[in-house]
Amino acid sequence: MWTSSAVLKDLPVEIRLVDGAILAAGRNAAGAILIKSRRVLASALRNPSLGFAQGYAEGEIEVEGDLTATLCKLLKTELAQKHPSILSRLKRLVSPNSVHRAHDNIMAHYDLGNDFYKLWLDETMTYSCAVFPAEDTPLRVAQETKCDLICRKLALEPGESFLDVGCGWGHLVLRAAQEYGVESFGITQSPAQQQYAAQEIGRNGLGGRCHVDVRDYRQLDRSFDKIASVGMLEHVGRPYLGRFFKALAGALRPGGRCLIQVILQQKSEAITDFTNRIFPGGYFPTADAVLHHAAAAGLCFRHADNLAEHYALTLRRWRENFDASRGEIEALTSRPFARWWQLYLAVSEAAFRVGRLHLFQFLFTKGPVGFPLTRSYVSF
Repeated sequence: MWTSSAVLKDLPVEIRLVDGAILAAGRNAAGAILIKSRRVLASALRNPSLGFAQGYAEGEIEVEGDLTATLCKLLKTELAQKHPSILSRLKRLVSPNSVHRAHDNIMAHYDLGNDFYKLWLDETMTYSCAVFPAEDTPLRVAQETKCDLICRKLALEPGESFLDVGCGWGHLVLRAAQEYGVESFGITQSPAQQQYAAQEIGRNGLGGRCHVDVRDYRQLDRSFDKIASVGMLEHVGRPYLGRFFKALAGALRPGGRCLIQVILQQKSEAITDFTNRIFPGGYFPTADAVLHHAAAAGLCFRHADNLAEHYALTLRRWRENFDASRGEIEALTSRPFARWWQLYLAVSEAAFRVGRLHLFQFLFTKGPVGFPLTRSYVSF
């Protein structure tokens, strides 16, 4: 998050070494950063994103005061624009998201164990942006609101077939079958997620109308009336965006609807080295890239909603849950692991709050489809 000691003086946060040396005064700062060794300082200067994160995870960097507010201040500076290292970019080029590589990347992020995610997600085990009718709406209700919004945008009808690409632990698959009467399918590359979803399907008596398989999006072999993909496109990788949309368009029946919920960035840039450690193989596309590849695949764009404020609030709730379960998480994993994830959630929230990232829902159709004259179906 910084590139040279000279530039540190202009940062809007206080930065000091453990020996008392002040590197940045940070007038009206939201918080203060304490660096406990010259070694960690040197590492952060060499690789701002990864060096800062590693120092924080090791307890060699502490943030005094409001962590997210401090990160918001830093993300607004030019130092936060530093790109990943050349070595990091080369590694990503030679390790693209092939079917095998994509599976490994998903395993690294989602197969950390269901017990880990249960400690800080809500009861629905939904790991994507919720939709809050009000700021004090409980997280579980906000996740149900998101699922219902998706189902209404897709205009799900009883008897239709519905596919959730990258279904996670399967809550949208379950809700679509329970509340909207569709035959509901989900695919994930995480065996742990599939096993959890299968248990929930059985527990709810939906074995005849719900199915979740371990499968890559490139392995779809049948067609569906409606398709959703929530928080999956970020895992696809830039070289595979076109293939992803062609796979979805190929699996969507004529006259069908397709909803994509995805994190976007303003400019086409690689994710930071720090984010790549948590989110290997990830890439946040731009809005024009989504629209371009969707159109090339034969999908017709109907409308989009930016829900960035909702994701910032979702991330805050997750981090509050994470902090409340900190002792259990450290016992299950380790203290550095827990601090790494705490920072990841805080950085992500800050990125949405300062406009570095956005969360869009795109609605597409395959061929001409009639829509209501008003958009009351998207209210919540």
